[in-house]
Amino acid sequence: MRRYTLTAIGQANHAGTTPFELRQDAGRVATRAAAELRRICQEAAPASIGNAGVISFQLAAANVVPGTARVELEVRAGTEVLDSIERSLEDFVAKVAAEEACDAVVERTSAKPAALFDERVYGVVEDVCRQHTDRCRPPLSYAGHDASVISTRLPTAMLFVPSTGGFSHSNREHTADEHLVLGAQALLDTVVRTGEAMLPRLLSEELLAA
Repeated sequence: MRRYTLTAIGQANHAGTTPFELRQDAGRVATRAAAELRRICQEAAPASIGNAGVISFQLAAANVVPGTARVELEVRAGTEVLDSIERSLEDFVAKVAAEEACDAVVERTSAKPAALFDERVYGVVEDVCRQHTDRCRPPLSYAGHDASVISTRLPTAMLFVPSTGGFSHSNREHTADEHLVLGAQALLDTVVRTGEAMLPRLLSEELLAA
């Protein structure tokens, strides 16, 4: 996951007296980039995703051509795809800024690398899930999870249960009781099997290190 702030600088002016061809409209640079982000992401890789979550103009008034505009962008994909998206975004912003007679800069404000989970723990999770149901598959999650941080210190894997309609971070988020029960049972079974398979070795390594 990477996040960016795009800042465009133009010339504030009266929208009622300034013809389109004489404007240096920073707002158009920001909004065109925000609108184009989906195409940029999907051309890099169909499964990649992006979002323009915050946009602001100065001065912010219906009758003022924005002299300054900022938009906060986020993209999520594999590392190589992220590099491609970043290059395409910067190229597009430079092109649009020139067309709108503005200056613009794209600043990367954060970057979070992909987390690869422990194959041993992951294998136990997958085996347990397939014992309980044939309706399971290995997921690729673009969301930021606490487990991705933990995985840098401890053997880690994750188990997901489905949300009805795919809603998350919403008051419509809901998971059916049957899926919650299956998920809790699979989690318990995974903990037991992981402990049986890994704890003796981990404890012996700890004793040898002492």
